[in-house]
Amino acid sequence: MNNSRVCIDNDRIYIFRPGIEKINPVVPLYNDIIVVKKRAPCHSFTNLFWHVFSGFSYYRYSLVDLKTDKEIAYSHISTGLPHLDFVYRLGGGVHIGPDYTVPEYRGKLLHPYLLTKILEDLVPHNLPIYMCVAENNRASWSGIERVGFVYCGRSKHEDLQYKLVNGSSIVPIVKDSNTIWNWLFSFVSRRILRKN
Repeated sequence: MNNSRVCIDNDRIYIFRPGIEKINPVVPLYNDIIVVKKRAPCHSFTNLFWHVFSGFSYYRYSLVDLKTDKEIAYSHISTGLPHLDFVYRLGGGVHIGPDYTVPEYRGKLLHPYLLTKILEDLVPHNLPIYMCVAENNRASWSGIERVGFVYCGRSKHEDLQYKLVNGSSIVPIVKDSNTIWNWLFSFVSRRILRKN
């Protein structure tokens, strides 16, 4: 039996701080769209977890193609999710993600446009806004930077949590990790590894 921790160091963390970073409006290359905001669907235990621990502030922003009435891109927003340890350590705020754009609509600036609309909703709340993106997903981090987010560190996926990689943050670390959540996620992670 292997009790080693699962640890993947491959995510870039981005931050948008109202009053410091500025929204760079993006005009999409496809115009027959509408932005729809609604509570994210609760179709699994994971989604139920996200709803409960975000204080039911887990929303989904969608871009809908007006010609086909189909969702062509989406982003989720949430606050207070305990598995996002890096958000807690950097002082809290809103997390955007996961995100997705239907492949045939990629390259049309739809994701940056959707992020612009989300930022317009969130900036008045004056909370830091975070996003994570895989290191190898240059197209996504380019779009995130285009909107006004700035790189602020790296995260690692360890014991079912997204944790800040030590020494990687370029913004001040405000808090230590929450020891209760760390213990709980570590305990559950070990149980899952033991079954596998």
